[in-house]
Amino acid sequence: MAKLTIKLMSYNIHFGTDSSGAPTLPRIMETIAEAGPDIVFLQEVDKHWSRRSGFADQTKLLSETLGLSVVYGANLDLDPPVPGAPRRQYGTAILSKHPIMESRNYPLNSFGDEQRGLLEAEIELSADGPSIRAYNIHMGLTARQRIAQVEDATQIIGRKSGPVVLAGDFNAEPDSLELRLLREAGFVDSLAGLAAGPTFPSTAPESRIDYIWTRGNLSVDSAAVLPSMASDHCPIVGEYVMSY
Repeated sequence: MAKLTIKLMSYNIHFGTDSSGAPTLPRIMETIAEAGPDIVFLQEVDKHWSRRSGFADQTKLLSETLGLSVVYGANLDLDPPVPGAPRRQYGTAILSKHPIMESRNYPLNSFGDEQRGLLEAEIELSADGPSIRAYNIHMGLTARQRIAQVEDATQIIGRKSGPVVLAGDFNAEPDSLELRLLREAGFVDSLAGLAAGPTFPSTAPESRIDYIWTRGNLSVDSAAVLPSMASDHCPIVGEYVMSY
């Protein structure tokens, strides 16, 4: 049986600002580059959204600066401020050192509040080896929304074969009902016991709401919550061994 090691990272980048709203995208990119992940799950990513991020396409800046492939899930998609300008979008992104074979963004039940989504990417880890299904999620602010969104996500992911990663900002503590539903669906809180410390707010972390969940033949080897204040969340990273 062959083995493959991959490093995963999840990071809510707060549209490239820190807790005070000061622009910090270069620092965020430095944090990602220093961690050296194979696959990065980002939440709160702007694409020509507003003045808060200079109407920049953050997916392009991240991809070009870090040298990674990128796919984007626009959960908010509005008309441009002036005719002919790019559409204003806000959502999640997956970046990868490895080829992204296909991707899709699924809308999740949000009960009329801010639209949430599940971004899927199939990533080829090696030319003659396995692929992995990567899912990025940023769940709602109420338990009702999050329970429905977990139910949606587990139904979408279903029983697809091969290793699966579901990472992101879940806005839920480990003992919540919504995360218990994930465990019942066969997902493992891969950082529990290794890097189970709080991730939010980054200035004085007290809540653990960012996770990397796995299913299938993936075992975590090491993990950490990184003490960066470039965003309002701390990033999380883990090294995983895949048997195939």
